[in-house]
Amino acid sequence: MSQSNDARVSQTTNIPEHNAATAAASHNKGEHLTAHEQTKRDEEAARQREEQKK
Repeated sequence: MSQSNDARVSQTTNIPEHNAATAAASHNKGEHLTAHEQTKRDEEAARQREEQKK
């Protein structure tokens, strides 16, 4: 049981491209992100840059 929970968590937090909502939006609009999706990606990129600095 915990394995499937772990997999679901990693899909939604670490692999946003595989998030169902994002996948549906990508399918409908090609590569054009909504402002909300772009904000989430920008925040994630900034967080990763901060982690690399440490």
